[in-house]
Order: sequence, then structure tokens, then C-alpha cells
Amino acid sequence: MAGKPTAAPVTDEWRQAVIDAVAGLGTQLGPIGNAMATPGRMTDYGALHNACTDLRTYVDSIQRKVLPGPDVAVNNALGAGFESFRSMADQCVALTPANSSARLTKLGDTIDEAHLHINEGLKLLGVDVPKR
Repeated sequence: MAGKPTAAPVTDEWRQAVIDAVAGLGTQLGPIGNAMATPGRMTDYGALHNACTDLRTYVDSIQRKVLPGPDVAVNNALGAGFESFRSMADQCVALTPANSSARLTKLGDTIDEAHLHINEGLKLLGVDVPKR
């Protein structure tokens, strides 16, 4: 049969599962931020590495839970976002006190890329994304 392939309609159940998964990403990022900027303005590398490992485990689990969904464009955006968060977690686990500014800049860029892709997926789902 000729023509453009179509996806099944997005269900409210899947949309909510994606929203819940993304909200969980925010929860996972909290301990990373806390470890990077302790009250004494020091980085707690042990806590940071544990939090980054937890983030990677979380990303792996939610990706299996919500992808693939019925919308190809949303799948692509979320998949790219999850992959960027996975990369960020891997970079984060490798951080040490001797890191170069270039390595820290790359980590920041990876986080920004992850947010961009996730926000794109949410917008495609019709979810209002607040501006940062």
C-alpha cells in the first residue's frame, strides 16, 4: 500500500507516563546539583558519583517504560533526550577535582542538549513547558 505511514493516536495514558517520567528526571537531578554545590562550596564527589549512577539507572528504566510510544516524532525527541541524559550521567561519574574547564563545559552542554530534546518531546505531546 502506497502512502505516508501514520502512527497510532497518542493516548492520555502514554502522555501521562511520559510526563511522570520527565518529572522523575527532575527529581534525579536534585541530588546531583546538591553534590556539586554543597553549603561549603565544595563538590562531594562520592555523593555526585552515586547520584549520577542513580540518574543513569533511572534513565534506562524510564526509556524502556515509555518508548516506543505511538508517535514517531515524540519517540525521536525523547529518545535523543534520554540518550543525552545517559551521556551526561556517564560524564558526571567520571568527574574529579582535576577536571578541566573544557570537560565541565561539555557536561553543561550535554545537560542543555538533553533538556532541549525532552522539551521538544513534551511540546509535541501538547504539554506546556515552562521557560527556564
